[in-house]
Amino acid sequence: RLIVLTNLHNPTQAVLDEERVREIVRIGREAGACVALDEVFLPMLETDFRKHGFSAGAISTNSLGKCWGLDALRVGWSIGPQEIIHRAYRLNNLLGVNQPYMTEDLAWRILNAPAAVKYLLKYRKQAANGRELFDRFLEKTPSVTCMPPAAGICALVQLPAGTDDRIFCERLLSEQDTAVFPGHFFECPGAIRVCFGGPQDEVAEGLKRLSSMVRSLT
Repeated sequence: RLIVLTNLHNPTQAVLDEERVREIVRIGREAGACVALDEVFLPMLETDFRKHGFSAGAISTNSLGKCWGLDALRVGWSIGPQEIIHRAYRLNNLLGVNQPYMTEDLAWRILNAPAAVKYLLKYRKQAANGRELFDRFLEKTPSVTCMPPAAGICALVQLPAGTDDRIFCERLLSEQDTAVFPGHFFECPGAIRVCFGGPQDEVAEGLKRLSSMVRSLT
């Protein structure tokens, strides 16, 4: 049995603090289940990997995608009980695709580089600037609602009542050349995932186009 959660949550970027993680781990153990946390967004809030889910008794998974922007390397990792990680490693070797040694070596060098945390902090600052733009968008667009994200690079925005999120996203892409993610993929129909972690000028322009499309609904 396995309980799988995301922390930060995707797409709301809500956070599970250590106390809550420990409580979930306790409940899982009583039910005979392990807890696995997908923490790919967590470096936007906590850069010390020792404070991630495995320190609270969960299995912690992460990668060099998302916050690091190194998706092309296709490198990730899991930290947890040795027996479980060893079995997962063997299954991955049997059923998965073995990564080229060069990409794994490059990932190792990046994670051990003194400048690695500085890079994350720089990206967090960029995301914080994008968050300010996003907050202004919400202030100027009262017809949409949003639970404020704890950190991270995206948020779940509820569109005006009765709006089909899939049609809205298709229109936004075809008419405004701007992409957001339909909420129905997250079991949140009528909502969209909006990302604001990119360069400030691109985020500002994207939010401007999104605002224009929302206004066209009313």
